[in-house]
Amino acid sequence: MKTGSISLWSFSSFLFFGFFLLIGLLNVWYVSVLFGVLYMLFALVYLPGFDTAVSRILHLNVPRGLKYLVALLVLWGTLAVGDLMELFETWMLHS
Repeated sequence: MKTGSISLWSFSSFLFFGFFLLIGLLNVWYVSVLFGVLYMLFALVYLPGFDTAVSRILHLNVPRGLKYLVALLVLWGTLAVGDLMELFETWMLHS
């Protein structure tokens, strides 16, 4: 692996971090501050530096596969039946 290149795991971690941060910001703006803050805190789980710091402090290591399975389930639930998606669906139907 070349110096400066990024691995697939790091890229997907940053991608999930960005998705959950964006969903959190949209929830704060349009739906509820509480759910938005929870999504933003959940986004921290996918930052590689945060993950290593938590595993070093708490001696708790969550497998990558489990993290990505949970991320896909939460994204599916949010984009399929969440309040944010319902808000955007009604907005699109009326425009």
